[in-house]
Amino acid sequence: MSFPDLIKEKQTYSLRVKNELNLPKKNKTNWLIVLSNQTLSDNLIEWLSVLDANFVVVSDTPLDKKLKNISVVNELSEELDYGFDFVVWDNELSNLNRYFEKWVVPLVPKENHMSSILKEFNPMKSEGNSFLYDAENKWSIFYAITRYLENCKFPYDKKNLVKNVFEI
Repeated sequence: MSFPDLIKEKQTYSLRVKNELNLPKKNKTNWLIVLSNQTLSDNLIEWLSVLDANFVVVSDTPLDKKLKNISVVNELSEELDYGFDFVVWDNELSNLNRYFEKWVVPLVPKENHMSSILKEFNPMKSEGNSFLYDAENKWSIFYAITRYLENCKFPYDKKNLVKNVFEI
C-alpha cells in the first residue's frame, strides 16, 4: 500500500472509530490507552477529558461518569486499530507489532525492551518513530501526550511521524 493510500485509509477508519464509540467527530486525533496499571489509567482519564482529542481506554473498570471524548472498552477489534493515531503503552509491552502494522505511533516508556527501534520523534530533523515518557506516572505520560498534541498542529510533522512508523 502506498503512503497516500495509507493516509486515506486511516482517515476512513478514524471516522469509523468515532462513529462506533460515539466520540466527537471534530477532534482530529484518536488515541488508544493500553496501560496495565489500572490506577494509573484511571488517574489519567480526568486529565484527558479536557484535551481536544479522542481517547479509547482499554480497561475492565467502566467510567463512573460520561466524558464526551473518552470511551472505555474491555477489548477492541483489531480492525479498528487503523483508526488510531497513537497508542499509549507501558512496560508490559506485548504485541506492539499489532500497532506498527497499522501505522499507529507508540507512546512508551523511555526504558523499554524495544528501545533499539523506538526513537523519540525530533520534528526539527523529521527523525524518530515514537514519543517516549520518562517515568511510569501520570505526570510523565500526560506530558508526553501534550507534546504530541502540540506537534500534531503541524501536518507536515504528523505526516513525517506516521511515515517513520510506516518504514519500521
